[in-house]
Amino acid sequence: MTNLVELNDITGMFIDARRMVRDCRGTVYGYMRVSTIAQDCERQNEALEALGIPKDRIFMDKKSGKDFDRPGFQALLDCLREGDLVVIKTLDRFGRSVKEIQEQLWHITNQKKVSVAFIDSPFLNHSENLPPMAFMLSNMMYLIFSFSAEIERLLIIARTDEGRKIAKQNGVRFGRKPLPVPVEFWEMRDGILNGTLAKTAAARTLGVDRKTLYKWLREAQDKDTGSSEEHA
Repeated sequence: MTNLVELNDITGMFIDARRMVRDCRGTVYGYMRVSTIAQDCERQNEALEALGIPKDRIFMDKKSGKDFDRPGFQALLDCLREGDLVVIKTLDRFGRSVKEIQEQLWHITNQKKVSVAFIDSPFLNHSENLPPMAFMLSNMMYLIFSFSAEIERLLIIARTDEGRKIAKQNGVRFGRKPLPVPVEFWEMRDGILNGTLAKTAAARTLGVDRKTLYKWLREAQDKDTGSSEEHA
């Protein structure tokens, strides 16, 4: 019989990640994610390994959390079987879209019958051993924290866009640096213009696409026009 004191104490209603790992009757997996290749998962990895999850069962993605089209996550889904457990450090490492988070958690916990544990947020943990009240509260907290994660993602996008606008106003250029015009282009230019050398063949010889070749021709023409005006 459930102790009434436990029911009145919300923290006592939930099962933490360490206990879920200990009691898991299937295989325990870990999942971690960062948004860019430049970031590392060291803190997430340390937290997962501290629970005894071996490296070969920890899946990782370096991709945005806006959706779940991620190779590491999809590989994890393929491994999951009924009774398994997935451990994640925080909800925002799982995803940042309310709709996507709800759909994936439903798929994992209800269709695959797999438990999910969040190390830093035990009140979000889903397990077949959760009391009904804890399960209901967990679903409510998912909604709240999912909205928070999505709002943060939108704020990051807004801040990034604003930063790019300010940088552009200050003369910062984004994208790839333009390719330097090779000496061979100038040697071929007259032949390209008078039609004795096909543009496709010229681009192939120069090792560029036709778009780049046309850009060089336009720039060369603008340069010639500017020089003529200066001497006029």
